[in-house]
This record gives sequence, C-alpha cells and structure tokens, in this order.
Amino acid sequence: MSVVIDKLAERQDQFIDLMVQWQKPVVAGLRRTAALMEGQAARLEKLPNVSDLPGLSRLGRLPGADRLANVSLPSPEEVVRNQFAFAERLLETNKQFAMSLATLAERPAKPAASKSKSESGEAPKRPAAAAKPRRTATRATTRTTTRSTAKPAARRTSTRRSPTA
Repeated sequence: MSVVIDKLAERQDQFIDLMVQWQKPVVAGLRRTAALMEGQAARLEKLPNVSDLPGLSRLGRLPGADRLANVSLPSPEEVVRNQFAFAERLLETNKQFAMSLATLAERPAKPAASKSKSESGEAPKRPAAAAKPRRTATRATTRTTTRSTAKPAARRTSTRRSPTA
C-alpha cells in the first residue's frame, strides 16, 4: 500500500476506536436507566388504553385499521438487523460503482492518432492554435468611435477576371 493509504487507514482505526469508547458509556447509562425504570414501573401511573380515550368514538374508525389490528411489530433487534442489511447492500452497490469509476481514472488518455511525415509522405500539419491569425478586416469595414462627416471609403472590387470569361 502507499504511504497515503497507510496514514488514512491509521486515522480510520483511530476514529473507530474513539467511536467505540464513546458508545460504551452511552449503553451503560441507558442500561442503568432501563433498570431504574423497571424498578419504578409499579409506582408509575399507567397510560390509558387508546380505546378508552374520551371523544375517540366521534372520530370514527380509520380506514384500514381493521387490517392492522392483528399485525405484530418487529423487535428492535429485527429492525436494526434489517436496516444494517440494507446499509450493507447499499454500500456494496456504491463500492462497485466507485471501483468502476476508479478503473476509468487509472487508464491513461490515448492521444489522437497523428501520422508522421514518414507514414503519410507529408509533413504533419500544425495545430490550429499555433497558426498565426490573419487580418480580415479592411479599411472599409473598420469603424471609428468618433463621428465623421467624411464619406466611407468605396468598396474595392476585384480586378481578377472569372475563369469562364
């Protein structure tokens, strides 16, 4: 591996270690809180049943509620497993995409094929950017920024004759 990858892997390991150190006290604190709540649960007032709430009968039944009455919710562990399985599939898909882009970036760009003088019998042409610009404006087509009362120069006509004449 390259030095850059080695340093990057070292920093990633440090980050993971820091994250684990941060998670341990959170889990321990929640565990203590849950134990405390279980011990105090007998003294807490119970929440009323939803069907016993006053005024609920006036709202009517929700559409589709009868289909959801017998549905059991997944356990928290099932939800976590399901979400991490999805995250792993998503990460693998993104990895495959990124690797295909990385292989494209590794390939050097192929230069345009140009024939040398020995192959074509002619000297290679100069690139267009290297050619000197030609002046195409004539005195008759250039304008000045000040107004002049002088008449514009007459248009020059070619003195060449057409080949058919």
